[in-house]
Order: sequence, then C-alpha cells, then structure tokens
Amino acid sequence: MENVRKEFDSLLKHTPDTARSIWSINTSEAVYDHLNSINSKPNGRTTFSIRVDGIIETLDSFLYVVRETLDAILDKNQEYEPMIWGSTAQILAQACERRTTHEKVVFMLEDLTISTALPSSTITGFRSKFLNCFVRRLFAELAIGLLQLALILQKYPQGMPLYVSTSLELRLTVLKAPDKKQPKFVEFEEGHIKAIQRVKAWADRVKGVNSYGSSTSPLVSRPIRLSGDQIPISLNEHFLGREDDLRILRHKLESSTGCLSVVSIHGLPGIGKTELVAQYCKRYRNKYDACLWVTSDKQAKIIDALSGYTMMLQLTGSSVENEPRNVQILLSWLRTTWVKWLVVFDNLDDPSEINDFWPSGGSGHIIITTRSHTTAECWSAVTLQIPPLSPECCKELFYSISGKHKIRQHNQQMDAVMREWEGVPLALNHIGSYISSRRLSIEQFLKIYHDYAYEIYRSKYGKRKYPHSIATAFSVSKVEGSNKLLLQSLCFLDPDRIPTDILLWESNTGQVATRIPSAYELYEAISSLSEGGLVTQTDEYIAIHRFVQRVILTGMTNAERISMFDHTLSLLYQKFPREIAGKPMWENWVQCNAYVPHVQFLCQRYNELFKDSRKNVQLAELLSSCTWYLVERCLFTEAEPLILIAQAVCPDQGQASLTLATVLFNLAGVRFECNRIDEALELCKKVLTIRQQMLQPDDPLLGNTLYSIGIVYMEAGDLEESLRLHLRAIEIHEDCQAKSKHDGSPTAMAYLDLGLCYWRMKNFDLASMYIEKRLVIHELTTGKTSLKYGQGLYYLSQVRESQGKFKEAKRAAKESLKICQKETPNEFKTGLGLHKVATFYHREGDLNKALFDPNPRVARSMFRMSEILADMGKADEAVTIREKAELLRSTIKTFAYDPRATVEAFDKLVPSFLA
Repeated sequence: MENVRKEFDSLLKHTPDTARSIWSINTSEAVYDHLNSINSKPNGRTTFSIRVDGIIETLDSFLYVVRETLDAILDKNQEYEPMIWGSTAQILAQACERRTTHEKVVFMLEDLTISTALPSSTITGFRSKFLNCFVRRLFAELAIGLLQLALILQKYPQGMPLYVSTSLELRLTVLKAPDKKQPKFVEFEEGHIKAIQRVKAWADRVKGVNSYGSSTSPLVSRPIRLSGDQIPISLNEHFLGREDDLRILRHKLESSTGCLSVVSIHGLPGIGKTELVAQYCKRYRNKYDACLWVTSDKQAKIIDALSGYTMMLQLTGSSVENEPRNVQILLSWLRTTWVKWLVVFDNLDDPSEINDFWPSGGSGHIIITTRSHTTAECWSAVTLQIPPLSPECCKELFYSISGKHKIRQHNQQMDAVMREWEGVPLALNHIGSYISSRRLSIEQFLKIYHDYAYEIYRSKYGKRKYPHSIATAFSVSKVEGSNKLLLQSLCFLDPDRIPTDILLWESNTGQVATRIPSAYELYEAISSLSEGGLVTQTDEYIAIHRFVQRVILTGMTNAERISMFDHTLSLLYQKFPREIAGKPMWENWVQCNAYVPHVQFLCQRYNELFKDSRKNVQLAELLSSCTWYLVERCLFTEAEPLILIAQAVCPDQGQASLTLATVLFNLAGVRFECNRIDEALELCKKVLTIRQQMLQPDDPLLGNTLYSIGIVYMEAGDLEESLRLHLRAIEIHEDCQAKSKHDGSPTAMAYLDLGLCYWRMKNFDLASMYIEKRLVIHELTTGKTSLKYGQGLYYLSQVRESQGKFKEAKRAAKESLKICQKETPNEFKTGLGLHKVATFYHREGDLNKALFDPNPRVARSMFRMSEILADMGKADEAVTIREKAELLRSTIKTFAYDPRATVEAFDKLVPSFLA
C-alpha cells in the first residue's frame, strides 16, 4: 500500500488543488456530498443517479473485501480509501459538468469498477497470504486507473473525442479529430483499456483463490476449464484468406504419430502467424479443456505466463511467491494429465528460451509461432510457413477495413502500391485503418503516402490492439552494424534472387573498402536477418520481401539512400563481366543473366533518387556492359531502356566520351538488329567520330568500330564505303595480331564481315575465302564445337546457297544449328538456324522435318510454316498461321507495309545477311 501511495502522490505532484480535494473524500457519503455541492446535481437526471448509485455500491463492496482481507496487515493510521473515493468523486463531477459527454465518462468508470466485482466472503488459513497479495495488486490497479482517468478529464475540460460501443473491447475508441492532442488521447485510451484488463485479471485471481479456499479437498481432480476464448489476444474481425491454413494446421496437429503433437508456424513479420493461431484457438475451443497462451520473446514473460496459468488452474502446491515452483507444477501436470490441452508459444525468437519449459512426454498439442525457419525446425519436424495473401484477398481485406465504398476509387496507382505490400496483412490492416480513421479518399491517401510513407509506418492506427506498428514489427530500429548495412544495400537490388557473391567485395580491385568488411561478417549478417524473418536464404541466393524493402528504404535519410546507391553500384560494377575490345561475352552469359535483374532494379532506384539529373560515368559503364550482353542475346526490348539511361547519365567530355561512344554503339546495335538501318548508321557515325578523336590509329577498338560500321553501310546499300571500312579494319587487326595485342578473335570477326560484304557484292569466291579464314582462326582458338565456330558456319551456309551448292549449304546450316542448340538452345539466333534448316527441308519436299520447330515466334517463321502446311495439304491450318504472320508483320512500323504476302516481304524484317 505504501508503494501505491507513493505513485499516487507522484501523479498528483503538479496538481495540489486536485490532491487536496481527493484526500478530503474518504467515504461514499463524501462522494454524494461533493456531487451535491456542484451546480449540476446528479439527482437532476434519474438514469444518471441510478448509475452513480451502482458504481458507489460496487466500490463499497470492493472496499469491504479489502478491509476484511487486509485488516491484519494494514497500518490503522494509513489512509487508503480516499484513493478510491476521491478519484471517483472527481470523475463523476466531470461527468455532471459535461452534458454532452457524461455518458461516455460514466461508461469508462463503469468499465473499471464492474471489473472489481468480488464475493463478499473472505477466507483465512493457509491460503490467506495468497489472497492478500492478489487483493493488494487489485487495489493498486484500480486506484491508479481511477486517478489517471480523473486527471485526463481534468486536463482536457473540453472533452475527449470518444464514442460508446456496445462491445466492452471497443468501448473506448478514438475517432478522427483535428486536435493536435489526439495522439495523447490514443495513448490514454490504450492505457485505460490495459488497466481494465489488469483489474479484471487480478479480480479473477482473487475469485479463484476464494473458490479454492472454500473447498474441503486439497487436490483438484479436474482443473478449471480455460477455453480458447480466454486467450490474451484480441481477434481481428477482418480475417480473410486463411481458411486453408487453418485446416492445414488442424490436420497437422491431428495427424501426428507421437503422443505430443507439435507444429511450428513461421513466416515474415506481420504475415499473420499470431492471428492465425488466435483464430485456431477460437475455432477449435471446444476441442480443448485448457488453452495456454505464452508470449515467448523473453524468458521472464514465459515464466510469468506459466506461473499465472498454474494458479488459474488451481493446481495443488501453487504459490504466488514461488513462480519457478509454479512452472514445474504446471509442466508436471501437462505431462501427466488426461485432459485435452493446447499450449501456444507465441513469437519465439530464440529456440533455447523454452528449453526449460517443454512438456516432454505429454499428450497435448503445442503450436509455436516464430519468424525464423531455423527456430521452427528446432522444435518440430512439422512446420507450416504462412504465405502472403493472394491479390484478391488483399483487395477484399484492404477495402473491408478502409471502407468498402472506396473500392470504386481503386486505380492503377493503387494496384502498384498494393503490389508493393505483397500480401502482408499487417500492411493492409494498418494502412487501411489509417485511411479509415482519417476519412481519406484513395486519391488523397496516394498523395500523402508518396511523401509520408514512413511516418504512416511508424504510427499505430485502428481499433485492434496489435503491439506493433509496421516499423517496429520489422524491428527496423533495432538493426545495427553489418545487419543494417546489408539490409540497406538489399533495398537497391532485385528482391527475389540476390546472388551472395554480389555482396562480397574483392579487395584486390583497388577500389574503396566495402561497407561489410569480410565474408565472415557478411554471412553472419545474412544469418541474423534470416533468423529475424527479414530475409530468406538458400545456398547461393538470398531474397527480401518487397514490403520489407519499402519499409527500410523509406526509413533511410536521403543522404543514406544516395550513399547506399553508390555503394551498391560499386558492387555491381565490380562484379558484372566486361566486354573487352568488342569481344563477345558468350562465356559469361550465365553470370550476366544472374546480374541483369539487379542492374535493372538499380536503374529504377536511380530514377527515383535523381530523375536522370545526375551524371555518373560508373553507372554508364555498368549499363554499357549490361546492354552489350543483352544485345548479344537479342533481348532488344530489355536493352533499349537501359541504353537510354546510360546515354542520359554519361558525361560527354574527356575519357568519359569513350564510354558514351560505347553506349551509342550498343544503341546502334539494337537499331541495326531490328533492321532500322538509317538510325543505326547515324549513331555509328557519331561513334566513329568520337573514337577516331580519342584512340590511336592502330587501336583494336577502332578496328572493331570500322568493321561493325562497315556492315551497317552494307545494309544501307553503300557497298564501296563498306568495303573500304572493312579493309581498313582488317589492316588494323592483322597488325595487332602480329604484335600479339589480341588472340586473333577480332581478326576473325573482321574476316567474317568482309566476307559478308563480298557476298552482297556477289563476289562469292572472295566471300567464301574470308569466311573460311574466320573458321580457321576459331578452330585454332576456340574449337570446332564453339558458338563462334557455329556462327561462322551459318554465314558460310548463306554463301554456299548463293553459289548453288545446296548440299554443302544444308550441311553447314545443320552443323551450325547443332552447335547453337547445344550451347544456346533458346536464343534468337538459334531460332534463325531452325528457320534456315527448315527452309532446306521445305525445298526438298521433306515437309514433316520442315515442321520440327512447331512454335515459331516471329512473323517470318510463321509465314514459312504456313507455306509448309499448305504444301502438306493442310489448307485451313495454313490460312490461320498466315493470318497470324500477316497480323504480326503489320504491327512492325519500321518499314512501309507491303501488302503482298511474299517470302521477300517477310525477309525484309531482318538484315539481309541473316535472311
């Protein structure tokens, strides 16, 4: 009681007038006298008077029990009754003076007082010490709860924005209000409801002890039933999309072959693990005699919960003063009882926390919820990972919370935002409640969300008392050191498949040191974040949920974002394979393919941060290498946006102009491969001008430029200029090869392009000679099974066909296709090889073999297929395919549409040397 008095005096320290008033009222009669002394008397409103009588009668009965129970241990001179009567008088006086809000105030007071309802009889004997402790705690909770209510009403005399619900749990809900003090009301509301819950819990314990004390038997054959309705978790009224998970959970628990059935549930923070288990407890409450809910993030909470359940079950030997013994009594009972029980270890972070609290040998059910898959697997072979909600459920849940009528306002921008949340129920509940509480339209929300997302994430909204905001659920504020640096870096990489080697810095590059200084610390950080449920990990990759990315990113300062962008750019720049002197990157395609999504994602972040306003030569060089690879793969749609970003960010002065030339060269390659020859030629002229100014006359890169531009001139019809450039290129590369500046591969490419030039000039013998010279070089350097050798065979087939040597042409085409199908089975130019070989079979009348590529993906191949089907007598199929080919060709706007459906018209869709 002394501690209660000290806390009471502390709360009243700054309000001496209120303190004097409270300490002067020490009986129920004094309460009535105080109310009669104010202007608005309670007997002026009959209903109000009746309710006041009920409150005072309840408190009178409560204080009777206190006096009877604690009389022997209380100091006779100690004043404790004013703590109850004085605060009550202050609250009722406020209710009298506020005609518009008095009902709400009375409801609040009733919630507190009704919770204390106790039996009028007391007990003595060996259980009295038990009872004394419980009654003291009950008195303390009630006295402090009443005083806090009195003080908040006095502090805000204009009234609190409260409304009354018929549900006790929702009776104090803060509505939207423009008052700047609203967060204080929210805080008070949460504290008031918790106070009610605490009062009720201690009252129940007092009742339990009294019930046990009146028993004549020292043993309990069947404990008090603890239904699933009594778990300390409020259920979400908006529970959607988890029916299958509930059934799976029940099935896993019921189908266990052992006596003790254990299921571990794991998943992302906020994904709904706790909610699922709470719904399970409610749904299957009649299947269990006792449902014990144990919050398990700290051992102290585990001990407190288990000890409390021991007393609530009234197990023999339990004692309020000996929690460890209580825990052992409960565990012993769980191991031996015949009743059906369920224990939920909720929010278990460290699997060792429940080592001493595991009811091994029992025959009940245990559910564990945890973020960590490792923790889940530690205690159970049967696990259940909770997936994100489906897009349909997300939409339904979000609008059921934010307002069903607002679904009419849904738009593409809202779709994009919901994809970002990626099925996390916490995000949908939290942000839906924000929209509802602020009475926002979807359009208004989107404008606010763009600039204030993190502020929304950090706050709490809604009626349900979830213990976390979005930011705290993901423990963002607790992440430090290497863990924080890793999380921030992952915000700039594609979230789905992040190769761990991207994050490892190779110190021998001479670049600045990495943010995470060693591989050991990197893998420790990955493991730590994985245990916290923030990332998932396989042997070679890690993944991060998009919503986690969003929360982390919005929590960073702009300076942190720019710094981490530069850091991640440096990592990718170091790791992405380079094209060297124009050499193909075939050998590195697998590595390039793994890194490209992360380069593309980094470009998205660049646009968000800088909006193309910041020059960055390192980014331009990275994009140059990336787009070179994409052009090689003929992935032109993916390459072009990156090239345009590279062009925008690349400086155009000094050595950086060479990077710009490479970027423009890649763009010319995209234009050329799509047969946009005039655009490609203009770009090539700019490239040649820059490189001639910046490079030595015998530089191999200049030689590459000359033969590549020579091909563009060839397609433009300027064969003389094409020949001149090719001869100059060969001169440079033969000289470089003789001086051992390269291995001869660039010379081989120059021979091939010169051969194609002679082919267009109809000098087939010279064309054949130079292409064969290319094949000789590649046979010596890369072998006859290499992709480079196979590419040379394809062009040799073109020349042999022009020479009328069809058997040799077919043989070369088939050998080229064999190599390409082995090395690059799904690439664009392998498709060209299929088309070529099919043409030979069609010409020979072997129509079945001509159809061996049954899914042509380009207009030209569709047209060829229609011709083959027509020759096979399948007229209807041929017409259908031809119509598709014509429709596809008509969508290509590069050329004037030729209405004649001929082979020549379709061959114009690709460069002549490919056709």
